[in-house]
Amino acid sequence: MAIETRSFRWKLEVGTGLEFLLWSLLLELLLFRAPPKPASLTGLNTANPDGTFVISMSDNATINGQSWDEEVPLGAIRYDGIYEWNIIGTGAHPFHQYLYHMLIVEPGGCGFYQEGEFYDTLSASGNCRVRFYAIDIGQRMVLVSTFQGD
Repeated sequence: MAIETRSFRWKLEVGTGLEFLLWSLLLELLLFRAPPKPASLTGLNTANPDGTFVISMSDNATINGQSWDEEVPLGAIRYDGIYEWNIIGTGAHPFHQYLYHMLIVEPGGCGFYQEGEFYDTLSASGNCRVRFYAIDIGQRMVLVSTFQGD
């Protein structure tokens, strides 16, 4: 049996069913595994967050229970901090966080979005807990954008 990829050419002598199974598992581990996450993101799912936010994408979009008011800050994101957000109600309108990708930490994931994976946009019914590490960019952050009439 010959197996080819862009980088490798393997020739297997298949004897028993068990031998074939072991070779198949070895090839899957070698060829089809996800690349490791950068060291800066390792442990993000178990770290103690520096802050938490509750973001509601309902008709009355709020952050930590506050509606938008240009005179009242909604909170601060410290550079080099780890933050956990509970994002609610993104089924009707996607949530996109500019600057930082979000790690899904909701047990079992959020619909299509898998626990332990990073995304920059969410659109799932129900609650979705995410975390991010505020590194690399230190500037204003747009938390939520919603459009009336969507």
